[in-house]
Amino acid sequence: MLNKKILIIGSLVLVLLLIGCGNSKKITMDKFNKVQTGMSYKQVAEIMGDPGELGASTSMPGVPGVMEGIESKIYMWKNPDGSNMNVQFQNDKVIGKAQAGL
Repeated sequence: MLNKKILIIGSLVLVLLLIGCGNSKKITMDKFNKVQTGMSYKQVAEIMGDPGELGASTSMPGVPGVMEGIESKIYMWKNPDGSNMNVQFQNDKVIGKAQAGL
């Protein structure tokens, strides 16, 4: 009787784990499509529900009276299955995005 209960509980746990693994994509094409040129990093992070990972960052100082400085960053959001999206920001505004496997 005890072995039967353990088997039933173990089976339920396995089913719940498999259901959770089947829906492991938190980064989706729908979220990717909501990200638009000109949005701020904060707006994108809110859409994604996660701050992402900073993949690259560079800055170039401005020239007073001629040109403002430029700061570029690329953030990445990745699912456990390897599907991902990247968003490129320049001075905190989206200038490009890419995805793979969404």
